[in-house]
This record gives sequence, structure tokens and C-alpha cells, in this order.
Amino acid sequence: SDGKPWLPIPPEHRALAVDRQQRYHDSVLARYRAVLAARRAHPSLVHGAISLLDADGDVLAFVREAEGERLLCVFNFAEQAAWWPIQDWAGQLLSVDFPGAEGDADSGRIALPPLGYFIGRFV
Repeated sequence: SDGKPWLPIPPEHRALAVDRQQRYHDSVLARYRAVLAARRAHPSLVHGAISLLDADGDVLAFVREAEGERLLCVFNFAEQAAWWPIQDWAGQLLSVDFPGAEGDADSGRIALPPLGYFIGRFV
């Protein structure tokens, strides 16, 4: 906006302004834009049907499906590492290059770092 703010802006918040963040590829703004672009590239994440899957503790797992695309999404909301069993899908799952996704599908389970996630595409 070109308008003058009516509330004072603390100096520590100035670094969070768009005009400053867009200069840096590792900023929150850059990450947010990358995640939104990746989401738009996958129809199932935009308007797909959702099927929740069994998960223990602080893990959330679901499948999103639309337009022939089927994605497995697994999130760890804990501050310690977690894992989720892949079950019968091991040979049918490929990791999707999604910004910030650090989970790894290996040995019949998905290893999730603290506060991490995994997105995989069924083939």
C-alpha cells in the first residue's frame, strides 16, 4: 500500500516487509511462494478428495486424489523425529519434490524429522 500506517511499526518487523524479503531466496516469503506454486502444480492438493489414514501420536497422514493424480501426505507435528509405516505401498510410491519436505520413504516406513513432512506420488 502507498498509505501511511496509522500504527507504529517496531524496527524488528521491518525485515519482514515484502520489499525486503523478496531479495532473499531463503526468506519466509520465498518459501511461501514456492509452496503455493508447488501446490498449484498438483491438482489433487488444490481440489482433490481426501482420505484420512490411521496414524499414531502427532503424525497426520492422508491421501489426496484428483485428475488421475494420487498423493500421500504425511506430517509430523512433534518436536522429535517420528515414522509412519508405508504398509503395502512401498513399491508404488515416489517422493514428490515439494519445498521444505524432508521426510524419507525407506525400509517400509516414512522417516519424518521434527515438524517435518513427506509428500509422495502413487505410480
